[in-house]
Amino acid sequence: MKFVVLGVSFAMLANFADAQGGRGQGQGRGVGQFGGGMQGMGGFGAGPSNLAARPDVQTELKLTADQKSKVQAISDKMREERRAAFQGGGGGGGGQDMQARMAEMQKMSAKYDAEVLAVLTPEQTTRIKQLAVQMAGANYPMGEEGQKALGVTSDQQSKLRALQDKQREAMAALFERMRNQELDFASMNTEREKMDKIMAEEVGKILTAEQKAKWEELKGKPFAFQQQRRGGGGN
Repeated sequence: MKFVVLGVSFAMLANFADAQGGRGQGQGRGVGQFGGGMQGMGGFGAGPSNLAARPDVQTELKLTADQKSKVQAISDKMREERRAAFQGGGGGGGGQDMQARMAEMQKMSAKYDAEVLAVLTPEQTTRIKQLAVQMAGANYPMGEEGQKALGVTSDQQSKLRALQDKQREAMAALFERMRNQELDFASMNTEREKMDKIMAEEVGKILTAEQKAKWEELKGKPFAFQQQRRGGGGN
């Protein structure tokens, strides 16, 4: 599926840290809310493969010990594959290299999302999809799945793409500051939250009242995602 480049960029930041030996982890609603877009069901950080590895989500889904074990195994495989992909990709490359890497990440996440969903019951699958919509935040309407579910028109798509382009430029600047060690993850999250608030306001101006109502319905019961510490549990 198509996905928003912003979420990929932030995911690449997390995985860059992961490749250096850390385990970059978003906070609160996670990557999906910050330009997280929609790749598969959620976007990087918001898809089932990432969500199911979170302790708070596991509690919400009431995963069994066996399910947790299987999810952990999938999470470990995904983390290692991502680390290998980033370490093997080198540090340079222009726009085409970035696009190729994002496409690779997209395929990888879709593969592991499917593996995680195969572990869940129908009820758990329904709930994790709702959580993915919540985690994606203001970027849900920008993804192919979100646009289809909300009935986004071609005119709205054009407006969302324009908004996405502006957000992408801002994200690119933050990405460079992160790579240059001008920002740490805490500062990155602060900037991310500011941009997310602006994004939510702008997206709200584009959607109709009916679309926003449908969006709320797809979220299901509100869930308070717990802040995840770097180096902690989960993915």
